[in-house]
Amino acid sequence: MCFYSRMRNITAIPVRIEVQQKEDLDRICSELGLTTSAIIRMLVKSFQELYDRNNGKVEFPLKLKQ
Repeated sequence: MCFYSRMRNITAIPVRIEVQQKEDLDRICSELGLTTSAIIRMLVKSFQELYDRNNGKVEFPLKLKQ
């Protein structure tokens, strides 16, 4: 089954980021063979899981595992 065929209820969210961040994101996506949307969806999902795991408590800046 195609990933997009599983996406029934989706919405677009315009996000403003700095030019350098966009350039870096584009480079990373190219290196990983992923789309910007795929990376953003993964980041949002990871944040949701972190939020839920910590009962709604999240410290910023996020400390991501290496």
